[in-house]
Amino acid sequence: QFKIQGAKKDFYTFEKKGQVKIQQMAFMIIAVTIFLFLAILFYLAIYVQSIAQDSNEQRERKSLMNAEIFAASPEFTCGESCIDTDRVILIKNRSVYKDFWPYASIELRRVYPLGNGKECSFSNYPDCDTYTLVDKKVKSIRKVSHFVSLCRKVDSGASIERVCELGKIVLGVEIKNGG
Repeated sequence: QFKIQGAKKDFYTFEKKGQVKIQQMAFMIIAVTIFLFLAILFYLAIYVQSIAQDSNEQRERKSLMNAEIFAASPEFTCGESCIDTDRVILIKNRSVYKDFWPYASIELRRVYPLGNGKECSFSNYPDCDTYTLVDKKVKSIRKVSHFVSLCRKVDSGASIERVCELGKIVLGVEIKNGG
């Protein structure tokens, strides 16, 4: 009987070692699974961030290409790369145009001759420098600009003449953060 008990004792020891090895393997499988999950999560975070960055760059390129097209739109144009400020001042305060263009901000600035830096309105036109058509007050914005002629008609007594000044159109594009 003594030998049988000893054999049983070795059998239990063997069984306990097997359970420990199974537990070790289960913990390793769980650890590897958690590590793979975190690695995939890290990869996806970087991937989503790069998609957002590519989207913002694409939006900026599109708005830069559209700046010249925007200046030639029927609402503003008085010729090639020429913006009629008489039309702009009429459109400026119309709420219909606030959501008409897909930009976070649209601004026209007189560059030369230098003026007083005032925002244009009906009361101070044409003695002003900046026409803000759209300002959606977004948190993050990137602006692109294009030089244009800012022209208006002036009554010189005998005839009506077109007076042009150097200006630029500034289009603001909202930057969306990824993640």
